[in-house]
Amino acid sequence: PNLVAIKEFYQPSMRVNYLSILINDEKRIVRETFLSILENWFLNLKDREDHYPRLLPYLLSFLFDSDDDISQMTVDILEEIGKGIERNQEEKFRDYKQFDLKEKWSFGGLIYNKYLLKPFESRPRLGLRFLIQTNLSKLIHPLKRELKESINEDNLLKVLKLTKYIIFITEESIIEYCKDLIPLFLRIIRFKFPGHIIVEIKNCLEFLGRYAPFNLLDDLAKESILNANEIESFNQGLVLNCHLHKG
Repeated sequence: PNLVAIKEFYQPSMRVNYLSILINDEKRIVRETFLSILENWFLNLKDREDHYPRLLPYLLSFLFDSDDDISQMTVDILEEIGKGIERNQEEKFRDYKQFDLKEKWSFGGLIYNKYLLKPFESRPRLGLRFLIQTNLSKLIHPLKRELKESINEDNLLKVLKLTKYIIFITEESIIEYCKDLIPLFLRIIRFKFPGHIIVEIKNCLEFLGRYAPFNLLDDLAKESILNANEIESFNQGLVLNCHLHKG
């Protein structure tokens, strides 16, 4: 991305994202084949870790494919990728597994599998969470840029759905970016986008509310919320955190 061909200084050019064309193809067989190719790249490509930040948005976008079977295939592929990471980096995860560590927000693990995001039927496995968490800093900035600049409703909806799944999988690691994301979400609400986009924003806010400390969200709300009606977007996630962080 930091290299520009010399000829582009002297003549017009147009870049085409061919992978984007494949992921949005109307034919199921095309999207399914591309998903299989992504699976092969993630599992077998040489030096594949270097390519994860570029490929992850495509793979994660299949989680909300219009075909439910493709969405479920994506979960199965992510499960295999997670297993491979846990197997290859066993020492890194040994203490977490042996001591059965529980995050504070999970109420001792009681809500791990209670509030899920379809097509997931259980909490994303440790290896998958680690994969997205370690690449989060490279994924979040393009998302922020799209959330800020996108005016096309279809594109914005896809970005919000992708953001929602990233929040869901990364869990408490997303807290670092709450101060960036919440003002962007509220900004979109104020621009009066259609209801289906507002629903996705509320879903994102509810997941943020689940993982983030109550005091952090309370401070952000005071800084960012200008309309009392917008507070309602935080409610579901805050209910879980109120009990935990305020006794």
